[in-house]
Amino acid sequence: MDNKKQTKKRYVDEYLGLAVQLKLWRGFSILLILAIFPLSFVIVRQSFILDQASRREQVVLSPAVSRFDVVSPGKISKSFIKAAFSHVAYRNSSWTYESISDNYQDLFDHYYSEELETKIRANLEITQRFDHAKKSQMVSIYKVDHEKSEFEWCEAQNMACGIVVGKETLFIHHNQPYRSKEVSYLIFAKMIYPTKTNPFSLKITRIVVGDYEPLKKALQAAKKGELPDEINMSDH
Repeated sequence: MDNKKQTKKRYVDEYLGLAVQLKLWRGFSILLILAIFPLSFVIVRQSFILDQASRREQVVLSPAVSRFDVVSPGKISKSFIKAAFSHVAYRNSSWTYESISDNYQDLFDHYYSEELETKIRANLEITQRFDHAKKSQMVSIYKVDHEKSEFEWCEAQNMACGIVVGKETLFIHHNQPYRSKEVSYLIFAKMIYPTKTNPFSLKITRIVVGDYEPLKKALQAAKKGELPDEINMSDH
């Protein structure tokens, strides 16, 4: 009889012990679930932020050129050169007196080489172009002539080269016609590999502004390996 009582008591003790353990595990599970919910929220939120950042980065990469089109190492397609050079010409000749400085800053940040930037900054300072545009409340509009414009990969120079031709119309005091004439841009650029800071595959080393005919001849000479004569042509 005593043995039966002892056995029953042992079973009761084991049952109580298991019940206590079960309560402890339940409590631990509840705490774990409570901890997982905020952690899951943080993970989802961070994933959303990273996704949005990725989308913004994709938009920022190429505001001027719709696609990267490097067709082979050391060579860029005409379509890419056309898009980049046309954008540069627009930035130079399509502006208001309020936006002209921002246009140049975009060119300095994304397109011009350091040497070209230094040269153009000095020219802008000497001519006081920004102050003159603001004082006269100037507005400039540029329309590209796609038939006369030309874009090439100059094998002899191992550079992108091209001429952007268009009609530049200048207004003063917001809307008073001041001048309208054909303006051409002869542009040379070396290829670079796209990066986050410069995603455009090109770095412009020289840009010359002037009349179409002499710049057209200079472009033809460049295709044969001859760079424009700096004495007879002025950089913009």
